[in-house]
Amino acid sequence: MDLRVSQRERAIELAEKGFVRAAEGVDHLEFAHLPKSRELPAGSHHLRAIDEVWSPIAVRVNCSRIQTKLPPPVSPERADELARMLALPDTSQVTAEQMAYRGKVKADIEAAEPIEEERAA
Repeated sequence: MDLRVSQRERAIELAEKGFVRAAEGVDHLEFAHLPKSRELPAGSHHLRAIDEVWSPIAVRVNCSRIQTKLPPPVSPERADELARMLALPDTSQVTAEQMAYRGKVKADIEAAEPIEEERAA
């Protein structure tokens, strides 16, 4: 079953329990900042596949105040450089610090790939 279908069913269940839809079009980063700004009560649910926030009480969420802090995108040139660094043959003799850096580099490369897909579209 598609996650959107199951979360739409979950939204119906929440509505039956008395929850109200507090916001629509909220991604997971914005949802992470809402409790910090004290705009959502405890027990709120984020249905990420349909980008809705359900709250146990009626609240008004000011989505324009939400400021998500996204990391700056990695340029394709930097992504290529990082990919070459990862391809070095020393993978069997790396320290934990080097493995942590490689994980960060892989995340940077994956962050750069959607930008290339958007340009192709």
